[in-house]
Amino acid sequence: MKYKTILFLFFIIPLNLLAQFKESCFYLPAEKCNNRQSVQGSFTSSDTIPLSIRNRISDFAVSGKSFLFDSDNSLVRIILRDSYGVDYLIYEANPLMVETSENEFQDFALETQSIDAAPQCLIIQILNARLNLNEISYHSMSQSERNPSFFSSEIFLQQQQAIIARINANIKRKGKHWCAGMTSVSAKSYEEKKSIFGENMPYLGGFEYYKGGVFELPGYSTASQPQSLIRDADPFIPEWDWRNRHGKNWITPAKDQGNCQSCWAFGVVGLFETYINLYYNQLLNYDLSEQQIVSCASGYNVDSMCLGNHTSKAFKHIKNNGIITEDCFPYVMRTECSNACDYSTEILSFDAYSYVYGYSRDSVLKKELFKHPVTLTFAQPADNIYHLMVLCGYKKLQAGDVIHYNTWNPENTDTIGTNDPLIGETVWLLKNSLGTDYGDDGFIYMYLPGGTVKQSPYRISGRVYSQLLSDNDIVVSDADGDGYYFWGIGPKPSHCPSWAPDEPDGDDSDYTKGPIDHFGYLTDINPNLNDTIYITENTTWGSPRYLHNHVKIVNGATLTIQGNTTCYTGVSFTLTSSSKIILDGTNLRYATLKTIGSSQIDVINNGALQTKTSQTIPIGCKLNLIYGRIEGV
Repeated sequence: MKYKTILFLFFIIPLNLLAQFKESCFYLPAEKCNNRQSVQGSFTSSDTIPLSIRNRISDFAVSGKSFLFDSDNSLVRIILRDSYGVDYLIYEANPLMVETSENEFQDFALETQSIDAAPQCLIIQILNARLNLNEISYHSMSQSERNPSFFSSEIFLQQQQAIIARINANIKRKGKHWCAGMTSVSAKSYEEKKSIFGENMPYLGGFEYYKGGVFELPGYSTASQPQSLIRDADPFIPEWDWRNRHGKNWITPAKDQGNCQSCWAFGVVGLFETYINLYYNQLLNYDLSEQQIVSCASGYNVDSMCLGNHTSKAFKHIKNNGIITEDCFPYVMRTECSNACDYSTEILSFDAYSYVYGYSRDSVLKKELFKHPVTLTFAQPADNIYHLMVLCGYKKLQAGDVIHYNTWNPENTDTIGTNDPLIGETVWLLKNSLGTDYGDDGFIYMYLPGGTVKQSPYRISGRVYSQLLSDNDIVVSDADGDGYYFWGIGPKPSHCPSWAPDEPDGDDSDYTKGPIDHFGYLTDINPNLNDTIYITENTTWGSPRYLHNHVKIVNGATLTIQGNTTCYTGVSFTLTSSSKIILDGTNLRYATLKTIGSSQIDVINNGALQTKTSQTIPIGCKLNLIYGRIEGV
């Protein structure tokens, strides 16, 4: 069986740039370090070092040696904190940013070139590692030297290019299946990243640089998982993606939460936007107000709106109060609840929300996804990090699957080999809230094992309530003409045609497929009109049916139809010598009748032949309209 290709887009830093960069952009020139102090400290756990520097400084660098003990999940980070509590990243070593486990550095300065700060302390972050800190160096400013030049954007770009080249080289060396590039998150300072991921910014394994592929959080790779958790042998369809169901993309575009821990609001609002599309079976793509949730549902004061919150508060607020549109209450991260516009033409809410229990089992989440997307949090509780996204789909990886990292270079692909540890693993498709230049237009595929890494899924259920729309606006359609109808994710609407089956179409863009089963597979409905039905003796069809087969009435037999019958386009009823068809108080829709001179058609008891094409009745064929009709539709 062939599996569908995964496509990802991203901007690549060629690997040969790694050799070209001397990486002088990371180091301070000696002439900028007019003060040097010996430190002589060895650290195997996180710590804080007070500084007694009286003057303001324009540059700060560190020297020493780092040792990484875990090839997947190690970190050494040195941060300068100033008197205002602002943090500047000076040095970082992790398995993706360095080439070896032991790394010596001299006058290293990532974000501490051309600053204006009053140093307070150094913050040391250690994870499965050791740091030998030997020396600090800095440039003290006199009063006349104040207002130094700001950190150079050219230096920052060079640093980013060198880091991205290193990460991509290490990804390839480690046999991982994702790619790094410049993103809206990687372009932020360390202080700004903290505003998204929390005060104690953990090691994210390159998450902030993700531009496509299958991402694995550090410490949760396939190699580190017990075998019983790795292989989830289930009967489900191998791939699901709400960006391409019924021939449409139901997911609203990714947004950008900015420098704010507001993923809890963006995830819930993004889920509701998609739920609205699916409920009304229309791509309405409402742009709803995350700011309303951040300001009005948090329960915090105006100065602490970006400190994160509980997902349930966002759901509860929308359910009880409704939510307005973005143009009425734009996202500005800091505002009061009263700052919404005076009158909104649209307010939307829903019936209910609930927690998805048993989510640690992949099968539970897959069954939920067949109904509609849900929210999902990737979590590292030990680091107090929780990031909420919208779960839109999944893919179970198989040997031979091809991952495309961009579309403009077809040679830049990655294939899952026969012994790859990801074979048989489920990777989850999530809509992030970090902008569209992150990942694949804001989406990411992640490997999330067990209940520790993936947490807190919530679903929406029941009706949608709108100022402008009612349930009469739910679109009921048979877009592919296969006799099955789709009406979104709610119960069968009252204005659905009486002849429509109770089961909705599983794919209303494919006439070869009917309803969906419990495992995500679609019913095949004989698209090639094979297996002609032969009527060889007098027969009565008393119940409604949907035909994808030709019908041939032979041996002078009579077919009496007493239940509404709808045919897929192209279905024909062939009448041979002395055969008859009787439409008894029922409708025969969309069939093509093929008759000969000695055959007969009776339409009685207010029956009807409803046709999309012209019908030809040859001479000698009897057509009896006994309280019945023939009409075009």
